[in-house]
Amino acid sequence: MLRKMKKKIILCLVAAATLSAKPGIKTNVSEVVGFSASFQTHSVDDKVNKMNEVVGLTDSQKIKYKALVEKSEKEKKELQEKVKTATSQEKEKLQNDFKRNYEVELKKILTPEQFKKLEDKKSKNK
Repeated sequence: MLRKMKKKIILCLVAAATLSAKPGIKTNVSEVVGFSASFQTHSVDDKVNKMNEVVGLTDSQKIKYKALVEKSEKEKKELQEKVKTATSQEKEKLQNDFKRNYEVELKKILTPEQFKKLEDKKSKNK
């Protein structure tokens, strides 16, 4: 559940299926982050509720996490434009940078215990 939530959150942040198909390069957002495409249709509140189910967010964390998800929606649009003209290497770097930045922001919101719970859930779903 935690992995699915994290993937869904990342999916919201990443460009949707605009990457070109090249060997060794992920071709869509679902492959990049490991989330199902259906997560793209979930509302911000649904994403907050799912994260809460996985790690047990405080009221303050819910507010911060909601802001992160909303911010990611805007970044997703920017990323979609960038990947349209990017080379395979640039696309891979954009994907990695996005995932790394998201994780940094998420770690600012979650406690170390909550983040570990999220990572454990992610590992179980692999």
